[in-house]
Amino acid sequence: MREKLPECIIFEISVWFAGRFQAYSPDNLTFTLLTFNSPKYDVVVIGGGLSGLAAGIRLAHFGKRVGVFESHTKAGGLNSWYERSGRVFDTGLHAFTNFASSEDTAAPLNRILRQLRLRREDLRLCPQSHSTIRCGTTELLLDNDFEAFRQRVVKQFPEDQAGFEALLQRIEQCAYADAPQPERTAREVLAEHLKSKRLQDLLCLPVFFFGNAWGDQMPFGAFATLFKSIFIEGFARPQDGMRPVIEHLTSRLLETGAELHLGCGVTKINLDNSGKFQSILDNSGQVFTADCCLSTIGAVETRKLLGDTDVPVPLSKVQPGEVQFVEALFELDEPAAAYGLTDCMQFIGLEPNFAFRPMSSNAPTDSLLVCVPDNYIGVTPTRMLRLSAPVASLGPLHNDLCRDAMSPGVKSILAQTLLAQLGAYYPRLAGHARFLDLYTPHTFHRFTGHANGAIYGSPDKFADGATGVPGLALAGTDQGLLGIVGALLSGVLAANRILK
Repeated sequence: MREKLPECIIFEISVWFAGRFQAYSPDNLTFTLLTFNSPKYDVVVIGGGLSGLAAGIRLAHFGKRVGVFESHTKAGGLNSWYERSGRVFDTGLHAFTNFASSEDTAAPLNRILRQLRLRREDLRLCPQSHSTIRCGTTELLLDNDFEAFRQRVVKQFPEDQAGFEALLQRIEQCAYADAPQPERTAREVLAEHLKSKRLQDLLCLPVFFFGNAWGDQMPFGAFATLFKSIFIEGFARPQDGMRPVIEHLTSRLLETGAELHLGCGVTKINLDNSGKFQSILDNSGQVFTADCCLSTIGAVETRKLLGDTDVPVPLSKVQPGEVQFVEALFELDEPAAAYGLTDCMQFIGLEPNFAFRPMSSNAPTDSLLVCVPDNYIGVTPTRMLRLSAPVASLGPLHNDLCRDAMSPGVKSILAQTLLAQLGAYYPRLAGHARFLDLYTPHTFHRFTGHANGAIYGSPDKFADGATGVPGLALAGTDQGLLGIVGALLSGVLAANRILK
């Protein structure tokens, strides 16, 4: 049944087993589950992104009957992929954070590998060579050798040596998960320890780009988690992008006996008369009952599925996110190094003082993330260049970006604006980067379902996943763990709480 048949034959094979049909597409990669007798699950998982897949695998390992429901026809959520003109494009991938050594058994990456029973080589991760943080005229090299990074900081900012060491001790005291977010902001704590405003900005730049749901401020606990992920553990990238990773996780999920319902969005969460979770309703009108539900689609989005139900605070008060991005993709005529682009990533603050201010309709962005996938060690070359910038949540530009259809000409103009800002540093790029695509808040809304297309979800986080509704828990972005490894870890932690 799993052998690939000739693609010239239009067909669908349906196999009856375990009270359901499982349909395979011709390329044997896309799975659709058609359930005739709506089953009773132990756990239903809403969302087939990385946290949903991880939770499903972990729960099924321990004999739980699990149904994972994903509205798209492929899994992955924001970290999914699509094909255009014979090429595969990653939707949300810049890098894997948390690239810890295999000897660091307590590191999140190694923890999820053990708990999902994956091998490190299954992910085919290629480490970064180096990246650069640039603010004004100051540059700070970032690689996967944290001790070397520590020495660079001391050399460039000798007056802050003691303060930086005190800051590192404070960061180490923050747990990766299940710790309440302190009310103090990252900028307040950084200013307490570091005299140099420039060093504060340099440390904020990568963290804010990789997980800031709060605008120009973020809770110090969230900052500490991301600091460990980025600076202490480091960056890597899957050799051929996210498609093989998603396909491997999908296969692992099905091998455990869990059921994956693709193209099957959840439209309603039903509670019983006592206010406890009871069932979900899918977009075909089927009802699926379960002992409990794990939602990975976001707190605001989960609240909407409850309809007019009166739910406890804080779920009833959760606010939609407003941190949004545009991302432009280009194809280079030559390898990136030919134009002087040797970094895996560059985090650029274009103004003397870094502020995470979004791009407006009348002015270019104040900050820019440059991603060159080919510069990771051992990655399959693509000659791709990816530029990302925050955008305003209000105004004419935002309205255009959030429309269902945006003209190719407008997309190209916006992409060229970002390219021109990078071209100020790399003039040899002029005329050698072909525009491929532009991702907007609407794109991210389509892949994630997040209100406003906010990549990092709501600023209101649920560290322990508890919603206050019995039998209903959260995982994923709005648990507060971000990035690819963070999403996987969130799913594992949520599953472990259910298993307890």
